[in-house]
Amino acid sequence: MVFAQQDPELQLKAKAAELQAQLNALRVQYTEEYSGVKELKAKLGQIQAQVAAVQAKSDPRELWWKNPDYLRVIGVSTDQQTKINEVFQQYRLKLVDLNAALEKEEIVLEPLVAADPLNESKATAQIDRVAQARAELEKARGRMLLGMRKVLTAEQWSKLNKLSR
Repeated sequence: MVFAQQDPELQLKAKAAELQAQLNALRVQYTEEYSGVKELKAKLGQIQAQVAAVQAKSDPRELWWKNPDYLRVIGVSTDQQTKINEVFQQYRLKLVDLNAALEKEEIVLEPLVAADPLNESKATAQIDRVAQARAELEKARGRMLLGMRKVLTAEQWSKLNKLSR
């Protein structure tokens, strides 16, 4: 739960995009039977499975402030739990929109990177748009966490961070 940590789902999606770009580049020169193509396809499949697993873990029913074990260990009151949920609800739609915006920018980037000949200026401009979308998403997540942090005492926050590692 440290602000500096990057979201695992975003890390996996970035790795998947990188592998997809490498795979697209290899497919230009080699057939599907080429060992490098097979290897990258296998890695990409593993990463996509990991993304699905992370997304499954982010089920709202699994939110830490709704987990009785976390609440007991941290010592969160019913009032605090309600306030934390209000913070989450306040940001929820924005996070969905920002996630979608990031995904759209990544989709636009894929063919630009795979294009032959490569238009470096278009690809670079799109990379900047992807980075900006990712930054906006991370800022919103950070603000949400900050709002949640304000509801907790310093001791509760410390306990939560220890549990989250």
